[in-house]
Amino acid sequence: IDWNLFKGEVVIGVNRAFELPNVGMNVSVDARFYKWVTSGQLGIECRDLWEQFQGYKVFVTKPEEQSRFSEDIVHVNRLLHEDHFPPNLSKGLGCGANSGYMALLVAWALGAKQIFLVGFDMQGKNGKQAWRHAPYPVVQNGNVYKDKFIPNFERAFPELRKQGVRVVNFSPGSAIKMFET
Repeated sequence: IDWNLFKGEVVIGVNRAFELPNVGMNVSVDARFYKWVTSGQLGIECRDLWEQFQGYKVFVTKPEEQSRFSEDIVHVNRLLHEDHFPPNLSKGLGCGANSGYMALLVAWALGAKQIFLVGFDMQGKNGKQAWRHAPYPVVQNGNVYKDKFIPNFERAFPELRKQGVRVVNFSPGSAIKMFET
């Protein structure tokens, strides 16, 4: 992917996407990710890029977790139930234990009428989770995509459509089948 094509666009990245050019907001639902990146567990270069990142760093957290983060983190309250449509950032998000899903909800909550998904293949490799970058310290079983992550997108799809939000998945071979390709 030529990330320079996104210059001037609103780009919401997920987890390690802050390492790429033109990402203006980076979101995550995983407090472990924050610990891994800030401690250098994902590499010193990754930690340095995180510290240099000028965009918004957004985490969906429970109120009791928020003190564990640095002051430059924007917190969105984590709601217990997944189905809060349309999403409302001031009330919180039901993030579906999936940062990609959270990014979709954030874009929707910010008023996007067109959302383009890039890198949402939602498939593992050799029975495990897989990413475009080095793996995280915790790698889940590859079934997490179909069992846990994809159902969140499926629940949101009818509501997105009802609200007139167009979602296009630019991820070849993606296991997310309900959006335009």
